[in-house]
Amino acid sequence: MSLSLGKALRVGLCLDHLQLLQMTRELSLSGISSRVLEKKLIPCLGATQSGSALQTLEAALSALPEKPGSASVILSNQFLRYAVIPWSDSLSGEAEQQVYAKHYFGQLYGVPAETWELRLFQEHPGAALFVSAIEKSLLQGLRELFAAHKVKLASVQPYLVAAYNHCHASLQHQQGWLVFFEAGSLCLGYVVDGHWRGIRSLKVGNLDKLSEILDRESYLCEYDAPSAEVYVWAPEYRIETMNKSVRWKIHRLEMQAGPDYEARFAMALCG
Repeated sequence: MSLSLGKALRVGLCLDHLQLLQMTRELSLSGISSRVLEKKLIPCLGATQSGSALQTLEAALSALPEKPGSASVILSNQFLRYAVIPWSDSLSGEAEQQVYAKHYFGQLYGVPAETWELRLFQEHPGAALFVSAIEKSLLQGLRELFAAHKVKLASVQPYLVAAYNHCHASLQHQQGWLVFFEAGSLCLGYVVDGHWRGIRSLKVGNLDKLSEILDRESYLCEYDAPSAEVYVWAPEYRIETMNKSVRWKIHRLEMQAGPDYEARFAMALCG
């Protein structure tokens, strides 16, 4: 016997489509569990900007016969920018870290960072700062949209962060390259004992030339990256053919899948 804790929504927001999962949360003797009631893939009209994705989400929420109590959103990496910023002992407090990160981002991407909201993560004192940046207008649009529908926005996460957290247990003692792939976008980073050393975002259509990309990035990177181990997160993509690489040892990062799992909804489910 179980007790219903209400319905929730999980959203995977991409430039070209929307992953919409209606969930129910239940309490039983074994604890709290979630179950998928309905899954939808909805194409975005004019798939070139965040406004189109927000309009598609607005229409999807309006069409729901019953509003959920809360929602969690996973944002495609195409909406975000990332950086790993070396630590400076001269920084004291979160305010100085934010100023430092904004300056670094401005130099890295060549545009002012005032229109972005930066989120900083540091695994331990003295470690490099992992920073994600999202356009403030997109984040504000999400907040206003869910507020208008009287749905609590429980969380907004970058896809890279959600996927990394999902498989962190299998990476925390590893050294090597991390590859997070979704259609049209690839995030490539290097970790030592699960700690980020660097990260780059690239526009790619598929993973057929991953070995060549790794060859180039390992040559160009500014930090020591001696490992040939490569850990790939690409739930919707078959990577078996890439295991033939002479130099690189390719490992697939697996989704911890339940009975409701489908690879095409991996973004929404990994949050």
